[in-house]
Amino acid sequence: MPDVLSIETVLVPWIAAREPRLAAKFFPMNASPPTAGPYATFFRVSTTRYGHLKGRTGVTRARLQLDIWSQSHAEARSIADKIAGTESDLGLDGFRGLMGAVNVQTAMREDEAEDFTDPDDGTERGWYRVRADYIFVWNERTGS
Repeated sequence: MPDVLSIETVLVPWIAAREPRLAAKFFPMNASPPTAGPYATFFRVSTTRYGHLKGRTGVTRARLQLDIWSQSHAEARSIADKIAGTESDLGLDGFRGLMGAVNVQTAMREDEAEDFTDPDDGTERGWYRVRADYIFVWNERTGS
């Protein structure tokens, strides 16, 4: 049976390479965050695995929530925009091709929002968050 390829295993180093401010600061949502920003978290919201009459095809569609955290709104927004990319500098929004060992058929930003978390004890600054949901489609099976 071929290895199963998870999008998260290749997404973390891809984002760290694209945005050096997040190198070693990109965690699953339930990890303890650092006390100084910026940092990012990710969370798999949903997964659909496609099949046909003969069984699973390996084609997978997943929705991942990426949260960029910073004590500066401008910095959080800047990082989120750099990850998403532009028409002239294609980032994650519209990405197609190899991401590590995963051949991403498509990645697209589907939703985005911003919010602010007040400090717990009033002695520190609060955190700005830019949340973006991305849809990824890829084949989970290597060699197929």
